[in-house]
Amino acid sequence: MANLKENQHDQKHLRQSVNTCCNSAYCETKLQQGETEAPVSLNKQSFLLPGPERIHISMLEKYKPENFTEPFYLYQDVRTAYDIIRKGLARSNNGNCLGYRPDDRSDYIWLSYQIVLNRCVNFGRGLHHLGVKEKEFVGIYSKNRVEWVLAEQGIYSFSMVSVPLYDTLGPTACHFIITQAEITTVVLETEKNLLSILENIPTCLKTIIYMNELSSETIVRAEKLGLKLFKFMEVEQIGQEQQDLYPEKPPKPDDIATLSYTSGTTGTPKGVIITHSSFVSSICCSIASFRRFHQDLMTKDDVLFSYLPLAHVYEKGMEAIALIEGASIGFYRGDVLTLLDDIKFLKPTVFPTVPRLLNRVYDKVMGAANQSSLKRFLVKTALRYKRKEVEQNIRRRNSIWDHLVFGKIQNALGGRVRMVVSGGSAINADVLSFFRCALGCQVVEAYGQTESSGLISVTLPHDTNGGHIGPPILGVAVKLVDVPEMNYYSKNDQGEICIKSSGICKGYYKNDEETQKAIDEDGWLHTGDIATWLQNGTVKIIDRKKNIFKLSQGEYVAPEKIEIVYAFCPFVAQIFIYGDSLEDFLVGIVVPDAEVLKAMYPAATDMLSLCKDRNVKAMIFNELTKLGRENGLKSFEQVKNIYLHPELFTIEQDLLTPTMKLKRPELKTFFEPQIKQMYNLA
Repeated sequence: MANLKENQHDQKHLRQSVNTCCNSAYCETKLQQGETEAPVSLNKQSFLLPGPERIHISMLEKYKPENFTEPFYLYQDVRTAYDIIRKGLARSNNGNCLGYRPDDRSDYIWLSYQIVLNRCVNFGRGLHHLGVKEKEFVGIYSKNRVEWVLAEQGIYSFSMVSVPLYDTLGPTACHFIITQAEITTVVLETEKNLLSILENIPTCLKTIIYMNELSSETIVRAEKLGLKLFKFMEVEQIGQEQQDLYPEKPPKPDDIATLSYTSGTTGTPKGVIITHSSFVSSICCSIASFRRFHQDLMTKDDVLFSYLPLAHVYEKGMEAIALIEGASIGFYRGDVLTLLDDIKFLKPTVFPTVPRLLNRVYDKVMGAANQSSLKRFLVKTALRYKRKEVEQNIRRRNSIWDHLVFGKIQNALGGRVRMVVSGGSAINADVLSFFRCALGCQVVEAYGQTESSGLISVTLPHDTNGGHIGPPILGVAVKLVDVPEMNYYSKNDQGEICIKSSGICKGYYKNDEETQKAIDEDGWLHTGDIATWLQNGTVKIIDRKKNIFKLSQGEYVAPEKIEIVYAFCPFVAQIFIYGDSLEDFLVGIVVPDAEVLKAMYPAATDMLSLCKDRNVKAMIFNELTKLGRENGLKSFEQVKNIYLHPELFTIEQDLLTPTMKLKRPELKTFFEPQIKQMYNLA
């Protein structure tokens, strides 16, 4: 008992000492750092145009109709994706361009801009020599690596069109894309990629260019099936030998740059047609917006970490910005298990990421903090004092709290990160606030779509509030349109997000029906996301138009909104919400977080036994219900029964898209017996 009192006295004394120390340190920081004035009022972040459509634009520009249809070029010598790397060569003075680690013992090896450019042109010339013509589609089937950039920039050097194939695509989707785009040549990384294609070879495919070595058996099999095979370096060598024979053929701004296939959760993928003009306009609008906010997105001194799929417009846009500004790009080694090791060696300054990764880090930190009252006190106190600094736009990594609490997180990302961009999906406001405090750098949330060729909106660098996706960026007009079936009306500042900009795609390849659904006759792109305008002129996504269904009592349900809420349960790794139109309630398939559950039940032998345990199921169900109540879910939006599944949903099972989104029809079919049982028992 005496020891307990002594320990409590020590903790109380520590708290008093820490509070005194931090009050002093905080005041000193304010005096040293001062406050940075925001370029626009945070109470009015977008401008509402007069008229019934209630269109919002950036506060940074005066309204001119042509601003949202005419191309926006920040540099007169950059009008196509072909020009991007050439601009970077000049701006960087031939600095480091692309970096890679050959193995786990090596530091990064860097290729200069000039070397990269020479290799790009040689590869493109090699393709041309092999018979690939202007405006012909070329597939790229690989994880992020140096050769990915060499291939695409080489393709642009001779006015060809790139068609990224997701590294994790299954044979069916891959076959569909190659066939629809009539691709004759695919540049691929691994034997696994090739074997996937060989399962059902499209008749149009003639040539394979491979990066990694192939087994003799696979080469023989491919050649017997009529394919011609070339090593990547071999194509570069062919191009180098033909320098005098084939001059470069730069594309025009209105030419197609890429067909970016969206991994639909239902049906076949849709090929988004992105022109050079659309892509360059989109990235230039992003660069210009950040500059107007007195915060360069990237400069020639920056190092960007590349691990998000280059097949997605999000990462493709970030890397294009790096290249146009003369920055350096370091690639991960292709294994997510060694991601942190790569980051420590690279020490990046710009870190594009997704909420899924940030959520995992946040959960682990907070879970560790909750293991003792002292740790919990330190983390909460550190966050309280760091939030005060963040609210004053003070960003640093040398406070007492950085040394005591946040230093490990900062060092895990290399210790030099100055800009984190979170995109791909919405991020919880608490998680966003945590990383702004923990990393001591700029953390912004971005929103965009493949169909917009990049960014639509981004949170302002000076805005420390969360729960929204910021105002429209320069060159983008946003309006909300009625969705009466879900009771959302623009007169109430709610509805489906529609945008107009020079970055909007030209539609879906060979799919006029879907194009007309997405882009109306007035040129507005309908995103499918439902949002509300906040009083400060920012956009807050509140729902999703697609994937809604109606329960038997007539209530419409958006499962994605519910899944986002439930995903913050520490016991949940994955969750699928389902509602039968003949029933009046929802059920859920839950994949528990194995690490968390095994820590709670160390005597358990495996996940299957834990998932069958009624007490475990009741605990998780109660936690979900509590979370739903705290986050404002209506009664009919709460699950009434759940099934615990011991294994993660995977792409290989065809339950997830390559972007890790749920494939609802497939999940419904896969879990049909369990769903029927839940409805029978509830």
